[in-house]
Amino acid sequence: EKGFILIDVRSAQEHAGGFIPGTDLNIDFREIQARHRDIGAQPEDHLVVYCQSGRRSNIAAETLADLGYRHVYNVTGSMDAWLAAGFPIERGTR
Repeated sequence: EKGFILIDVRSAQEHAGGFIPGTDLNIDFREIQARHRDIGAQPEDHLVVYCQSGRRSNIAAETLADLGYRHVYNVTGSMDAWLAAGFPIERGTR
């Protein structure tokens, strides 16, 4: 068990084009407030969010924290940094 829930907060179309391996689910950042229960997390669980550059995931992280999740982390640089580092991606949907 990895100890955290990894959430891609980009659009479904962006997600289908490639995502970080181990991503647990894809919820568009604009839907985080309405769909946060879909995550299946408790307030003490660790949530890690990413998008393409980090801007949308920062908004999603703040929203999740405002909703009471105490351990929310934004991946610095998000997918742009992941790809620049040469790390692998998966394709499809989550």
